[in-house]
Amino acid sequence: MADLLVALAFVALGVLCSAVYIVALGFAKSKVAVVVLDVVSALLLVATVWATNLFVNNGQFRLFVVVAFAIGVQLNVTISKRTLDKLCKALYNLFTNKGVDKNGKDFL
Repeated sequence: MADLLVALAFVALGVLCSAVYIVALGFAKSKVAVVVLDVVSALLLVATVWATNLFVNNGQFRLFVVVAFAIGVQLNVTISKRTLDKLCKALYNLFTNKGVDKNGKDFL
């Protein structure tokens, strides 16, 4: 039962980290910003997974932790990528007074 709860915690962590990354990626408009975002998010992701594993699983690293995290990321990308992408574009348009089409190109 404890392993199931740990796996569910890492699925939830995967969904949360993926959602944060997708939202942040929606605001990164240049190639340099995307690279910087990738590096920063990778470092934060490793730290978050390590800290969560230490807290939830007493530091025991098991294969199902990685599998559960990957399932959470894939679940979020599959279910909510389009919704989060539309939300980011709407917020970007609202706060910058620019219009962005579906390909991320400015049309004004």
